[in-house]
Amino acid sequence: KAWGTEGFNEEILVRSKDGRDIWVKASVNPIFDEDSGQLRNQVIALSEITEARRIRDLERDVLEALTSNLSFIGLGNFICQRIEAIAPGVLVSVFRVVGRRLRHWAAPSFQASYAAGWEGVEIGEGVAGYGTCAHRGEPVTLADIKAEPLRSACCGRVPPVGCRACMVYPVKRRDGSVIGIFALYLRQGTPQDAYLRRIADISMYLCA
Repeated sequence: KAWGTEGFNEEILVRSKDGRDIWVKASVNPIFDEDSGQLRNQVIALSEITEARRIRDLERDVLEALTSNLSFIGLGNFICQRIEAIAPGVLVSVFRVVGRRLRHWAAPSFQASYAAGWEGVEIGEGVAGYGTCAHRGEPVTLADIKAEPLRSACCGRVPPVGCRACMVYPVKRRDGSVIGIFALYLRQGTPQDAYLRRIADISMYLCA
């Protein structure tokens, strides 16, 4: 490829100095002599695309799972675990909204008692992050779970140990009605992290 008349792009999986596997995009463009037409040089640009590649693979894997034989619960667990795999330090829970009440779908990394504690809770303004997000139909961010006023509405439901922040996003039909919510609990990173927000954006689409 490098000796052709056209440039090309190639995605390559490499090992970084600290031992991490990262994806790199190599863009190769040949430079030819104007008189002879012979290859004189090449311009090679390398850029890391690990996050973009992970999100693209997440979308592909979830769409494939949608057409598989996974049960409804199995699909929810797969989506949660797939997101957790590309976002270290993040735990994911997903709930449906039926008749303005929360119905547990999946939270494979949580204790069963936590998810069960939200089963049947009526959504509404001020009903912690879950209920408020579902009621407003817009994202709700708890930058500091322990200090957030909305935390007081959790009615004794203690979030997973070590989780400092929470990002809750609505899942909507095309008509804008809310049919579910999913939450990213953060053990590291911040709600301002652009990568986590990109994961949240694609996850809203995949869960719809």
